[in-house]
Amino acid sequence: MKSEIHIYGSMSVLKGDYPKSAIHIATSYPVAGAEWSKSYQRGLWDGRKRLFNKRTGAFPTGLVATVGEVCDDMGYEVEIVDHRPVPTVGNRTFDIQGVSMTGNYAYQLSACKAMVDQKQGIVKVATNGGKTEIACAVTNYLGLKTLFVVTSRELLYQARERFKTRLGLTDKEIGIVGDGHWSPGSLVTIATVGTLESRIDTQECQDLVQNTEVLFLDECHHVGSETWYTVSVLCPAFYRFGLSGTPLDRTDGANLRLIAATGSVIFEVNNKELVELGISAKAEIIFDQITQPILKKNIRYPTAYKQGVSENPELLERVVEWTQVFKQQGLGTLILVEEIAQGNLLDNMLWTQTNGVFIPHQFIYGEEDTDVRQKALKDFASGNLPVLIASTILDEGVDVPTIDALILAGSRKSRIRTMQRLGRGLRGKKLIVVEFANYCHKYLTKHSLKRLEDYKAEDCFGIHMSGPDAVLVKKLWAGEDA
Repeated sequence: MKSEIHIYGSMSVLKGDYPKSAIHIATSYPVAGAEWSKSYQRGLWDGRKRLFNKRTGAFPTGLVATVGEVCDDMGYEVEIVDHRPVPTVGNRTFDIQGVSMTGNYAYQLSACKAMVDQKQGIVKVATNGGKTEIACAVTNYLGLKTLFVVTSRELLYQARERFKTRLGLTDKEIGIVGDGHWSPGSLVTIATVGTLESRIDTQECQDLVQNTEVLFLDECHHVGSETWYTVSVLCPAFYRFGLSGTPLDRTDGANLRLIAATGSVIFEVNNKELVELGISAKAEIIFDQITQPILKKNIRYPTAYKQGVSENPELLERVVEWTQVFKQQGLGTLILVEEIAQGNLLDNMLWTQTNGVFIPHQFIYGEEDTDVRQKALKDFASGNLPVLIASTILDEGVDVPTIDALILAGSRKSRIRTMQRLGRGLRGKKLIVVEFANYCHKYLTKHSLKRLEDYKAEDCFGIHMSGPDAVLVKKLWAGEDA
């Protein structure tokens, strides 16, 4: 029995004899919450999302290895026929301006070589590991038409400036698509996924996507979502890579979609390795207990989160107290919230409930003008703004100035978000983090324990239990045993 896998771009087709049922299972995943669907309850759907078309034999190219292994395991002889034209590589050097991929940073060069050799796959590099530098170096080596897809406006401009600096190129060569701009570059285009998806049916967008030879998906754990997946599979790029520190940590079963779009993990550097190399800060994480109010057991999670976290007077007061402790120690402090309402409450409390102590601060969030947010980050970096409150706009990828103290005021249970948020503070030499062990409701307690497990699993962070304590902070900052 012989199976043929024909690769045509982002999609491939299985021909000949092949084990349909086994492949059908291997290229599908259970959808979170499927049990609530009427189709599932009526027995019309088994609750799985399928990436293989049984009628045509088509499936995403990222799953070629998976499909090939299934066929081989079932006793089928597999032949792979690649119909894709191989682009002619340009510069063939990984050298970029301002970066030396030697010594402690030699792993970056190893990542670049793995990417060029494998041609597709996921590069799992923990926050602060230099994912964008790696992408710039690979872009310089290949010298091909490149599309670098990002999640937000902040990352749109940040990535463009990074590519311009590292490659020594201009706005004409490094273009942007997003935030009201449609200016593709002659070599590289930095684009927000939202803009691409919203204009995917236009000729200009089709031309951009179809002519792309190298595709980078920044913060690629998002590819499990419909929007990201749609954009990624419509791009036929020969070279295609996902970049993330937490690529396969989704809890909704959609990790297979990312693999389908880019292939599996081909290189990895974790937090522990970066800490040991002296590249990332060794974080000291303090869990502060929140025990009031005790919420009714039968309330739904959104209500529990609102009453126990975002609008909880005890938690808000603790955030203010910790901010005062860090201000006394002269530590630049970033406070991260999940909801605008919580940010506004903390913004007000830091003006009115600090016992007369003036604490300059600013709250930035997505609806504000980009220039306002960028100025706040610059002021924070210079020390003119000692305290910055931010919404989820800083959760991923954005280069935040060196942080001394990080207060996670609105944490939930997602490992991806937990690690991404922690990563905002790992660019310096030291970092003190305040988390909250919330005992107000069973959901909040469960999520607190999950975050504690995630931190411990990194095997490189100190864990402490304490309320606001200037002595503890002073010891931790001095590197003394607490």
